[in-house]
Amino acid sequence: ARTDESGFISAALAHYAQLGLAFDCVYSGYLAGAAQVALVEQAFRQAPAALKLVDPVMADGGAFYRGLGESTAQAMRTLAAHASVITPNVTEAALLTRRAGLLQGPLSDESVRMLLDGLLALGAKAAVMTGCFLAQEGVHYVYGRSAQGPVFRIAYRQSSVRRFGTGDTFSAVLAGCLINYYAK
Repeated sequence: ARTDESGFISAALAHYAQLGLAFDCVYSGYLAGAAQVALVEQAFRQAPAALKLVDPVMADGGAFYRGLGESTAQAMRTLAAHASVITPNVTEAALLTRRAGLLQGPLSDESVRMLLDGLLALGAKAAVMTGCFLAQEGVHYVYGRSAQGPVFRIAYRQSSVRRFGTGDTFSAVLAGCLINYYAK
């Protein structure tokens, strides 16, 4: 079940502004609609120096999650323009960059690099993409790239058990590592 907490979030943001709080990071994940996207944009404006991590939780396995569609992708594209880092899975990256055709065939290193370039073209300063299975190599990778840096990839062994929320955990750990790194 989904609960729209937009009223609470709006009140909290107003209270934070009144208190003059400064945040090191603003991290967005699943958003229930346009109102919540607007609130994340407001949080980004209130924290201009903060790390802005956008996890565009909207799709997996080649399709949008139930109840989500192109309007969600468009909203996430808007947030990507402000992101310090965007952390989509392959399906989300393909939908965000309007390259859904890549989901029909096996991924190659070249096609994953095209997706990273497409994410950076949306305005994100860096992109880290999960769930990249290169059939020709038989290996799963996390790929990443900043606007100024080279592409990197890290191989991992896929679990035989599907665990929901692993992308959320990955993005949260990445955000914590980045905050710790830049706080030094």
